[in-house]
Amino acid sequence: MNASTECPTSGRPRRSAWQRHAWRISLIYAGFASLWIFASDRTVFHFLEDYQNIVWVNVGKGLFFVFTTSLLLWSLMKRMLTGLERSQSELAEREDQIRTIYNAVGDGIIITDPETREILSANWTAGTLFGRKPEALVGLRLPDLAADGRDWCEAPATGESLAAAPESGHPPNEKQCLRSDGATFWAEVVCLETTIGGRPRLLVTIRDITRRREVEQEILESRARLRALLNHIEEAREEERARISREVHDVLGQLLTGMKMNLRWIGQRLRGENGSHTDNGVLREKLDETDSFANSILASIQEIAHDLRPDILDRLGLVPALRFEAGRFTKRFGIECQFNTLLESIRLPPEKQTHVFRIVQELLTNVARHSGADMVTINLMRRDSGCAITVSDNGAGITEQTMRDAASLGILGMMERAALLGGTLEIRPAPKKGTNATLTFQESRS
Repeated sequence: MNASTECPTSGRPRRSAWQRHAWRISLIYAGFASLWIFASDRTVFHFLEDYQNIVWVNVGKGLFFVFTTSLLLWSLMKRMLTGLERSQSELAEREDQIRTIYNAVGDGIIITDPETREILSANWTAGTLFGRKPEALVGLRLPDLAADGRDWCEAPATGESLAAAPESGHPPNEKQCLRSDGATFWAEVVCLETTIGGRPRLLVTIRDITRRREVEQEILESRARLRALLNHIEEAREEERARISREVHDVLGQLLTGMKMNLRWIGQRLRGENGSHTDNGVLREKLDETDSFANSILASIQEIAHDLRPDILDRLGLVPALRFEAGRFTKRFGIECQFNTLLESIRLPPEKQTHVFRIVQELLTNVARHSGADMVTINLMRRDSGCAITVSDNGAGITEQTMRDAASLGILGMMERAALLGGTLEIRPAPKKGTNATLTFQESRS
């Protein structure tokens, strides 16, 4: 900071003290001189009558007066100058301390003229915030540092915190500032009218809150995604309930109705009601058809039960369950699905095995719904005391926009499941075609 800039200090040398010293010296000198003039002549004439002797006495008296007053003045001036030097040294030390604090404080500080808003001084933090040296800020006006060109401190009131008119959605003292390279940042700006060196000044403090606003925005977006995810989960739950209801009503209901009709027909024929007689061949056909209905009912029940909770996962573990799911996926959607692994088992508690299975199941469902692929590969392997499952397809692939889209709630749900595992899920486009999704997680130690 050069000498032309201002810095708030503890004060300047007190002129009233100097004046008191000067008046003290003047009064002492006047009193001593007056006393000498009145007392010395009377004393001389009282003891001496010879005029010649009186002349030499007066000369000696004058020399003594000059020597005595000079010694007195020297003593008083030395005392005054010593105190003045001490005061100036203390003042310089205080100014250095305040200047150091002024430049070391974490907030930007700008001192301006309250009338013209011209910057008179700025600390190093302010220079860093605006991408300039502090000296380069001197001479600019406050609107030059605002992104919208408006004055930060409108209608200031003495001793009160000042702020411009509120901006939509933001506190009134949060302003968008302009750096020297054209970039902008958000800052909390507080203006205060004060007096420095007896002159009115406007003190402006600037605190960079860009990171805080980014965190706040991330929290808001995270809450929005969480609400959307909860809504998606609820919709998916209702959709699953509706699907199971349709399965039970349409498939199982029709099959059971057909069985009931067949059994009634067989019973009527066996009892010979209404004079009906049927040979054994027709009866066998009806029995075979009824058996087919029963098999279909059993398969449908098994399908519904598997969707609700795969029994093979509880009985045989994760690896056989994934292999079974790959085969089931091929049968349901007609998309070839290969499961490759050298592992026989994975050490995971039951709840984490369920998370892994559901993530793979959701990945396969996304392939069937969105990718247009005709080939899917599931690879399971160990990596550095952990495991990795990669699901790859040769479909249309996923875009970065889809990955960032908050509406991709299925992906968000899978990532949340991966977080519950203590692992990560990474989904990205394949180098040539399709999509690669890799789930990594740690095995249990026991």
